[in-house]
Amino acid sequence: AKGAVADLRNVVRDDPTDVQAMRILSRAHRVLGETALAEDTLRQAVEADPSSPGARLELAGLLVEQRAKGGLGLVKLPA
Repeated sequence: AKGAVADLRNVVRDDPTDVQAMRILSRAHRVLGETALAEDTLRQAVEADPSSPGARLELAGLLVEQRAKGGLGLVKLPA
């Protein structure tokens, strides 16, 4: 998974509008237990394409999951 993360970071660096690559990168971070990086990556995806329902839903799901685990106080989604 570490190699995949490096490859996906390169894809996102080369095309910062590739929301699909960001979503996959976020999933790889989650597999590695890097929840904060997963959240940051999904926020970047939503910022890159605010109309992307997939990225918004994944971010919302991650935030709800974190809150359920006691990892968050207030959940703030991007506008």
